[in-house]
Amino acid sequence: MVLSVYTSIFASFLQAGFECSTHRYGNKRLDLLEETCHTRFAVQDFRRVAKLGMRTVRTGARWHLIESTPGSYDFSSLRPILDAAEQTDTEVLLDLFHFGWPEHLDIYSPEFTDAFARYVWATVRYLKGRGRQYKFFAPVNEISFLSWIAGDVRNFYPHSAGRGPEFKAALIRAAVAASEILLNEIAGVRLLWPEPVINIIGNPQIPGDRERAEFYRLVQYEAWDQIAGRQRPELGGRPEYLDVLGLNFYDQNQWVHEGERLVPGDSRYRPFREMLREVSARYGRPLFISETGAEEDKREGWFRYVCEEVLVARDFGVHAEGICLYPILNHPGWEDDRHCHNGLFDYAREDGYREIYRPLASAILELQEKLQQRSPQPMSYGQMDFLCLSHLRWGFVLQRPQHLMGRFAREHRVFYFEEPLYEAGEPSLREGICPKTGVRVITPILPPGLSESEIAGAQRDLLASLIERHNLISYAAWYYTPMAMEFSDALDPVLTVYDCMDELTGFAGASPNMKVNEDALFQQADLVFTGGASLYEAKRTKHKAVCLFPSSVDTAHFQRAKTSLSEPVDQAAIPEPRLGYAGVIDERMDLHLLGGLARAKPEWQFVLLGPVAKISQEDIPVAPNIHWLGMKKYDELPDYLAGWTIGMLPFASNEATRYISPTKTPEYLAAGLHVISTPLRDVVTPYGDLGLVSIADGVEQFISAAEEILRKPTDPEFFSRVEHFLNQSSWEKTWSEMDQLIRKEWEKHESGEATGIG
Repeated sequence: MVLSVYTSIFASFLQAGFECSTHRYGNKRLDLLEETCHTRFAVQDFRRVAKLGMRTVRTGARWHLIESTPGSYDFSSLRPILDAAEQTDTEVLLDLFHFGWPEHLDIYSPEFTDAFARYVWATVRYLKGRGRQYKFFAPVNEISFLSWIAGDVRNFYPHSAGRGPEFKAALIRAAVAASEILLNEIAGVRLLWPEPVINIIGNPQIPGDRERAEFYRLVQYEAWDQIAGRQRPELGGRPEYLDVLGLNFYDQNQWVHEGERLVPGDSRYRPFREMLREVSARYGRPLFISETGAEEDKREGWFRYVCEEVLVARDFGVHAEGICLYPILNHPGWEDDRHCHNGLFDYAREDGYREIYRPLASAILELQEKLQQRSPQPMSYGQMDFLCLSHLRWGFVLQRPQHLMGRFAREHRVFYFEEPLYEAGEPSLREGICPKTGVRVITPILPPGLSESEIAGAQRDLLASLIERHNLISYAAWYYTPMAMEFSDALDPVLTVYDCMDELTGFAGASPNMKVNEDALFQQADLVFTGGASLYEAKRTKHKAVCLFPSSVDTAHFQRAKTSLSEPVDQAAIPEPRLGYAGVIDERMDLHLLGGLARAKPEWQFVLLGPVAKISQEDIPVAPNIHWLGMKKYDELPDYLAGWTIGMLPFASNEATRYISPTKTPEYLAAGLHVISTPLRDVVTPYGDLGLVSIADGVEQFISAAEEILRKPTDPEFFSRVEHFLNQSSWEKTWSEMDQLIRKEWEKHESGEATGIG
C-alpha cells in the first residue's frame, strides 16, 4: 500500500483556535482573549498546542481596543500575542474583525467602510514594522452569521430586526475594502473567509416545505458569492478576493426546518464529506475547517467524526488544507458567563497552568499521522462528476437542465457543455460558474465559417482539453441532444444518461443526422429519461431502461405570485383582464390563434414574456392589446404572473409540439392562475382529464373557456386539488428519484454487474 504525505498551505494541518469574540451582548462587551487569560499566557498556550503538533493558530486583532479613539491606533493589545507567536515560532491566522467594532462607529453608516479600511491600513503598517511576514488574514469573520444574529434577530449589538441584508452589505463593503489593501500591500497574502456551513431539510409536517428549506440552506453561500462578485456586484466583490474558504462546522449545524436538530447517526443527517464536496465543487477554491468543536464528553467523538470526514473528502479531491479546533480553551459563555467545557484546555491557574482534556488530546495525537499520510480509497458515488452535453444555453431560459443540474451540483462537480458561440480567433473554451448553483458553464468558442465536420472536430478537441484540465476521471455523461454524439465518441464515462426532454427531430432546423445519432445514444445509454408521457410512449421500446419524468415545478417559487405586492413597471399600466404567456416564442406557438384572439376580444390584454427564437419578431401579431414585454429573469416571473387573470398555452399543432410537456403548465397553476391550453397531448393528460386546465381548440373555444373563467368566482376546492397535484410534481422529487436510479446504476458498474443494457 502506497502512502503519500499530504501537504498544506499552513504550517500544520491541525490548528488551534483561540476564541477572540469582542461583540457586545446586551449591555456587556465580550473580550474572550482577555477573559480566558490568553493575553497573559500566550507563550505557554502556544507551547502547549505545539506539543500536540499544532504549529498554526487562529486568533484576532481586537479593533475596539486598537481604535478606542477615532483615527488613533494603539496596538498594545495585539503586541503580546504576536510576540509570543514569534518567540515560539507559531504561525498566526489573524482575524481583523471578529464580531466587535469600536463604540464610536455605526455599522449602517457609509463611514463604517472607510473607518475599517483605515484600521486595516494601520494594522498592515504595524505588522510590516515588526519585520516579520504575516500572510494569513480573515478580513471579516462569519458575515452570514453576524448579519443574521445582529441584523435580524436582535441577539448581538446593535440588536436590529429585519435589517439583515443591509447589515450584510455593510460587512461585504468593509471586507472588499480590506481585501484590496491586503492584496496590494502584502506579497503572497492569503485571504481567509470563515463562514458557517449548514444543512436544512424540509419539515414533513409542513406541505411544500422542502423547497423553502432548500432556499434557506442556499442562503449560506450569499457571503462568499458576494465577496466574489457573483451576487450584488455593486458591493465591489471580485473573484480574486475569494481565496481560502473557512468552513465553521459544529454539531448544531444541521436541523429540520422549523423543527429538531439533526445529529450523526440519524438517517436524515447529511455526511460532512458531502457538504465539503459541495463547497469545493461550487467554488473550486482551497478550504479548511476554520472552526469545529463540541462540549463536554462529546468533544472527542465529534473531533474524530470531523477528521474522518475530512480524510474521505480529501480522497474525493477536495482541497482541504487544515482543521482548526475551535475553541482550544474553555471560556465563559456569551449569555451567562457559564463555564463552557468546549476546549482542549481549561481555565488558567495563577501560574498559567491549564488542565488538559485527555480524551481529546489522545485523539489529536492518534489522528496526526493519519492526517499527514493517506492511502488511496475506493471511489464513491459522491466523487463522480457530471458532464452535461446540451443544445440549450445555460443563461437562456431556466428550464429542465438548470433545475436538475443545479441540484446535482450540491454533491458533484457539474460541467455544463453548451452549444458553441462563433467568434474570430482560435477555438477555445469560455468557462464560468453559475453563482446560484455552482454549475460550471462551458461554452466552446469557434471561428465562423467551419464545416460541420470541422465543428465536430474542434468540439472533440475542446472536450478532451476540458477533461484533462479538470481531471475528470470518474464521471457520468448526461446528454440533452443526440447531436453531441458527433464529438463525444472519445469519452469514457462511468455511465451515460439520455434525458430526452423534447423530440428534437421535429424542431425547425433539426439536423438530418439527429435520428442516427439518437439510435447510437440509445445503444450507449445506461438510463433514458423522458420529459413527458407522449415521449415515453414513443421511446420506451427503444431501450430497456426508459423512465418517465414529466415536467416538474418549483412550487414555492411560483407561489410567491399569490402574495406579490410588486407590480412590474412595464406591466402596471396594462389594463385587466390580462391573459399571459411566459416562455420561448418560437415555431411551436400558434401565432394565428393569438392574432385571432386579440382581434375578437380587443378589451382583453395579451401579455407575452420571453425571448423570440427561430422566428422573426415581426411574425408576432401586432395589436394594441398584445404586449410583448421581452425576456424576464426567472426570479421576476412570480411578480408578473401575480398580475394575470389567466395563463395561456397557445401552442400550435405541428411536429415541434407533438411530444412537448410544457413546464409552464404547473408553474401557472402554482402561481394561482387558471390555465387554458390548446390540446397538447401531455396537457390534456393529466391536466385536462383532472379538470385542472381548460382545453380549447381554436379561437371560439379559447374565448368560451376564458369567459367562463372570468365570470365564475374563485373555487377554493379547485385550488386545493391543484395543490395536491403539485405536491407530487416538484423538481426536488424528480431530481431525488433520478439520483436514486443513477446511484443504483453506478453501484452496478462499481461491482462489475453492469452489462450495457442499452
